[in-house]
Amino acid sequence: MILGALAAAMAGDLNVVTPPDAEVYVDRAIVAPRQDGSHVAHRLQPGMHEIEIRVGRRMVDNLWVEVPGDALVRVEWAPGPTGAVFSVFAPTGGDALARPHHPERPDRPPPGPRPMDPPDFDAFLRSVRESSFDTSRMGLIQTAIAHNHFLAEQVAALLRPFDFDSKRAEVACLLAPRTLDPQNAHVIAGAFDFDSHRSEALACFR
Repeated sequence: MILGALAAAMAGDLNVVTPPDAEVYVDRAIVAPRQDGSHVAHRLQPGMHEIEIRVGRRMVDNLWVEVPGDALVRVEWAPGPTGAVFSVFAPTGGDALARPHHPERPDRPPPGPRPMDPPDFDAFLRSVRESSFDTSRMGLIQTAIAHNHFLAEQVAALLRPFDFDSKRAEVACLLAPRTLDPQNAHVIAGAFDFDSHRSEALACFR
């Protein structure tokens, strides 16, 4: 009984304030919002605790926070123009309580690949169209895929200048790994004259 009372006395609380559409999980357990919109996790053991912020059941941010014994730690989370920000307020009184501490966060991952910009793609497509032979067109595309990604509709446009269906299928399969929306590969079907080559090309996007 004495040990239990001592443990309860040493437990800390964590108050997380978020916008109303956010859900808060502490140590993987959801914390119900109070009437004022804050989320309070009670009787946490002294030490590090993980906060997860979820919107629409999808985790959008997380942070580890130290909760001392017999203390209340306040954490605020809010989206910002360059990404969400956590502010951790000191658990004791005085000056520290008035100023939020912004914990160091690892750099966010760089944005994913983007398709070739429309003006650049238009110029590239023009050069493919103006080439005299399929072999030279293929050479241009092989050079371009080293540093570019494409949308399925751009792939379809690149296939049409080729003279032979077999070459179109070859080019489609070459471009498939660099296509950002393979789920839209059906748009290339109209570039083919024969079902066999059409099926061969579409299979490369699955």
